[in-house]
Amino acid sequence: MIKTVANLLKAFADQERVKLDKQDLAHGPTIGAMYEGLTKEILDKSLPSELELQVVSGFASFKEQLSGEIDCMLVCGDGEQIPYTNKYKWHIKDVIAVFEVKKTLTAENLADSYDHLRGISQLYSQYIESEEVKSFWVDISWPRRVFAQITGVAAPEHIKELPFDLEMGEFV
Repeated sequence: MIKTVANLLKAFADQERVKLDKQDLAHGPTIGAMYEGLTKEILDKSLPSELELQVVSGFASFKEQLSGEIDCMLVCGDGEQIPYTNKYKWHIKDVIAVFEVKKTLTAENLADSYDHLRGISQLYSQYIESEEVKSFWVDISWPRRVFAQITGVAAPEHIKELPFDLEMGEFV
């Protein structure tokens, strides 16, 4: 019995996954595109329209730099469609979340996704430390305090000063 939106979305995903698994395809990029499309569809269905958020594929950008290709991004604002594709470039400040989609979770796929997401994190760090952001001030004393309480490590001035595991949030 479906009692929550999460149950409804899971039932939808399970039903659609069966359809995908029945496809007699050996072309890796097409199989990947099918699973990315399913993920995008599920994310789209879970978002209230009043939030004016979008789920897109493409690249996060800052100045002249682009991230690697992102399977799905939850974004706000406006992006730039890459000509003749269904992919977009979105300023990193308007990227709320990124999703790497894998049909099969292997150690190699997990490591690849981790490296890819780290590149996006580094792009966001460059934006946060840029002159573009210095025009406004945000009090981060509470997040710094909570970080120290959780990790037992005083938060440094710059995230790059942290060991890799703490930078990526591997403290739980």
